[in-house]
Amino acid sequence: MKKIFLWQLIKSTPLSAWRYAVTRVRLYALLLRDPATPLHVKGLMVVAAAYLLSPVDFIPDYVPILGLMDDFAILGVILSYTDRYITDEMRARINDIDM
Repeated sequence: MKKIFLWQLIKSTPLSAWRYAVTRVRLYALLLRDPATPLHVKGLMVVAAAYLLSPVDFIPDYVPILGLMDDFAILGVILSYTDRYITDEMRARINDIDM
């Protein structure tokens, strides 16, 4: 692998990760505002956000590694469940906004 290609890959990765995160937040915001989204999915999204921001955790954050892993695990499970309710129209709407 050439050094130039490796540097381009390293340089572009943070920007692409940022774009991915912003796209996901937009999708979840659309899902939360969509009237067709079931109420239990909206509730789970609100609970996930509240848990992430709450100072009360199952495992305190000051415990090395495990403190943050429970936050990410709970958030990952809830968001993977809510991904089932993101429609193709929502994805197309986000892609139209980005272009």
